[in-house]
Amino acid sequence: MHGFSMKVRPTDLGTSSTHGNLAVHLPRCLALLGGTTRWSDCVEALRYLLTPAQLVQGATIEEYEQAFAGTVGVKYAISFGSGRIGLYGLLRALGVGEGAEVLLSVPTHIVVANAIRYTGARPVYVDCRVEDYNIDLGDAERRITPRSRVLLLQHTFGIPVDMDAALAFARRHNLMVIEDCVHALGARYDGRPVGTFGDAAFFSTEETKTISTVMGGMAVTNDPNLASRMRTFQASCSWPPMWLTARYLMKFVVYYMLTEPHVHRLARIAYERLGRRNPLPVPTTMEERKGLRPRDYERRLSNGQAALGLCQLSNLENSLGHRELVANAYRHRLSGCGLRLPQAPTKAEPSFVRYPVWVEDRPRIIRTLAPHAMLGKWFTSVLQEAESPEVAGYEPGSCPRAEQAARQRERRENPRHGADKGGILSQPTPHAMTNETKHITVCVCTYKRPHYLKRLLGELGNQDTSGLFTYSIVVADNDHLQSAEAVVSDFSAASSIPIRYCVEPRQNIALARNKAIENANGDFVAFIDDDEFPTKRWLLTLYKAWSEYDVDGVIGPVKRHFDEEPPNWVVKGGFWERPTYPTGFVIDWEKGRTGNVLLKKRIFSDDAQPFRPEFRAGEDLDFFRRMIEKGHVFVWCNEAVAYEVVPPIRWKRTFMLRRALLQGTCSVMHPTFGALGIAKSVIAVPAYTAALPFALVLGHHRFMTLSVKLFHHLGKLLALLGINPIREPYVTD
Repeated sequence: MHGFSMKVRPTDLGTSSTHGNLAVHLPRCLALLGGTTRWSDCVEALRYLLTPAQLVQGATIEEYEQAFAGTVGVKYAISFGSGRIGLYGLLRALGVGEGAEVLLSVPTHIVVANAIRYTGARPVYVDCRVEDYNIDLGDAERRITPRSRVLLLQHTFGIPVDMDAALAFARRHNLMVIEDCVHALGARYDGRPVGTFGDAAFFSTEETKTISTVMGGMAVTNDPNLASRMRTFQASCSWPPMWLTARYLMKFVVYYMLTEPHVHRLARIAYERLGRRNPLPVPTTMEERKGLRPRDYERRLSNGQAALGLCQLSNLENSLGHRELVANAYRHRLSGCGLRLPQAPTKAEPSFVRYPVWVEDRPRIIRTLAPHAMLGKWFTSVLQEAESPEVAGYEPGSCPRAEQAARQRERRENPRHGADKGGILSQPTPHAMTNETKHITVCVCTYKRPHYLKRLLGELGNQDTSGLFTYSIVVADNDHLQSAEAVVSDFSAASSIPIRYCVEPRQNIALARNKAIENANGDFVAFIDDDEFPTKRWLLTLYKAWSEYDVDGVIGPVKRHFDEEPPNWVVKGGFWERPTYPTGFVIDWEKGRTGNVLLKKRIFSDDAQPFRPEFRAGEDLDFFRRMIEKGHVFVWCNEAVAYEVVPPIRWKRTFMLRRALLQGTCSVMHPTFGALGIAKSVIAVPAYTAALPFALVLGHHRFMTLSVKLFHHLGKLLALLGINPIREPYVTD
């Protein structure tokens, strides 16, 4: 809302008798768009929009962090692109991860539960107290297990938790305490600001909170070691793109204009009807609503947004004073209406971001007050904005008071049986999910390459999962002499990543792949070749792409890597370059490769031999052809990069030509190879042979390019004549 005057008096909220003593007549309709904004804030936003060089990075961020720390009363404040990222960083910095449990109250927002789940920890949902909608410590007592690590205390609606009882509970169970202060900037308990009681806290400055930077968050602590780890995490987060920062600041200005009292009623109608087609950036992505992790989740706060935060902090005392004035007016006018109003703990001094009122028939009340006020929608689910609470592991019926407050019963019960329609109305105080963690088995087929395998395992042992999944490794050794066993043993002794070693003594790449699949467990199988190595976020990037596109598999690019400088003709010929495609591109079988791929494990269930041993090469093409014919869908992810080592022996002309012969020989086995393919090869062999002398004049790279194509077609014709020019199972180095 716009800048306010402290001259506003409780009499501004007169009582109307139009619909009994409950309907409140207001001189203007109150909007939900935006936080406390003034024209001077908009001027600051416009100033940064006109100076793009200062939009994303700059000194204002540090100034804002110091001012925020001083406002809250802590030593350290670290900014992020949203409060949820601050929580995620705190959990990681505190060592919370796989197997840990975090107790948190509902109702809350889906992004809070997601931040816990992204670390690998499990959110344990605790029911709320109907007096203040904060955590019920009695219910929390029943949910404690040996895996409980953190007590997450949400100061719901800006009403402080009973911190004396909560801290005693945490000490009794040896729990770390994180305060969720996203609603509660300016609230106090026993004279101290919230955010100063636990090991750490996080705040939000998203557009609906006490101060607005459109999106933004802050993690705070008094622990220098924790602050140092958070600074390291902050440095690893990506900067927001300039265009996104500009959209945030533009949204700030647009919302200021839309919430002008004379126009905002019509603006609100348009806003509601636009829904998800709203062109302005939204706080919660579709992936987050589904319990999935969005791309570029770990993001920093921009310099322009920090400037907005500084402006808003400078007016915080006036804002808090006005909020208190309006909350008192609500309490004064509604206390005689027989409604259940919030009851804060004895030592608590709330700072209401919303003023909650319990009603027995929320739809009727909303209809009654629609001409007079825009009523809030916090909370209409135990996990607000989730497509379903179950996506974040919430078990329906486990927190009945929270469900009743969020009107969950009204949604689920059969109306013919008189469903309970009670719930919270969260009036704005005017401003002047079970998804078990997935497991991936990374399969590596190897044949007499222990030095390459050692490098690959070293990189696989350091994959970033961001808490989204767990993984293990299977090495299928296709050497009957078990040349890879020592490398696997050394890795197993030094790494915490589970690894399994198996042997396929029959020398055949398809049989080796099948052996690896037999020994894989979990939800996904990833393949990477033994002469490749991935980037640190390789597996995570494949998994995120699968999450986004919900397909049966994701394929990534394999790029060349030379440990030694190759001859110029090798580079110019592009012999080790492979085609790439835009992320999300649906591939056909001819583009299918198993050198860098993530596949749902269930697609292997219908076939005892997913890879056919009659193929000595091209077995992956045959696999993808059959899978696509069954209706499976595979997409490309251009960011999930693996690198193939190209040693000097592969620069030898004999190696390149023998490999082309083998590939040509195997290609005739595909059912798609027919008369047209035969005709092409019959024409190509004499044509390419005649062109070789001319290609040599154009350069050795041209000569070898043509020679490789010639030998590929020659291999096809020899195979059709029953001649096998390459007798060994592999063309290896």
